[in-house]
Amino acid sequence: MRTTLANVWHPIGGIAISELGKGRYLFRLYHVVDVNRIDKEGPWYFNTHLLVLHMLQEKEDLMLVSLNIVDFWVRIVDLPEGFVSERMAKLFGNFISEFLEYDASDVSLGYKGCIHSRVRIDVRQPLKRNKKLALPNRNHVYAAFQYEKLRLFCFICEKSGHGEGFCPIRILYEKQDFVFQWDNSLHAPPRQRGQLYSPG
Repeated sequence: MRTTLANVWHPIGGIAISELGKGRYLFRLYHVVDVNRIDKEGPWYFNTHLLVLHMLQEKEDLMLVSLNIVDFWVRIVDLPEGFVSERMAKLFGNFISEFLEYDASDVSLGYKGCIHSRVRIDVRQPLKRNKKLALPNRNHVYAAFQYEKLRLFCFICEKSGHGEGFCPIRILYEKQDFVFQWDNSLHAPPRQRGQLYSPG
């Protein structure tokens, strides 16, 4: 893991990795630039497993700290005119889970009908795929959510971090045929502009 992640992250200040057991690792980074970049460019994966990272605080127990939260960049697409703004980004972000940050560069680059937000998500909860919007003419449209760098997603329980083959619901109902309500449209396509975020 040490060599693989060092090659992916390229920390300018170096990195030390300690295995703690029970699937937990301690990453020591020695420059704040590395810490901020790794935090901003996630989520990260190792051997197809989602890495749930937590910035350890003073006096926190390494083995007891909760590891359930992952930050995703989410594209909110298919938006009608008048719905692309920072205010709407916050509303959508908090509907998805917890809004963190709004990236206005898509608007300046001419991407229409799209909001780009960073959202903090509890991986134990199902992902949300869309939101119904009421228009002034009393019609309705749906804004769709696309999650960047979403590698593992279960179409059975609608949660990230594992595929259908490892879903506990399938184990409980192994003879049942499941009707998936999701498709691959929730995976955001790779960004075409500058390499702001690391390749998944």
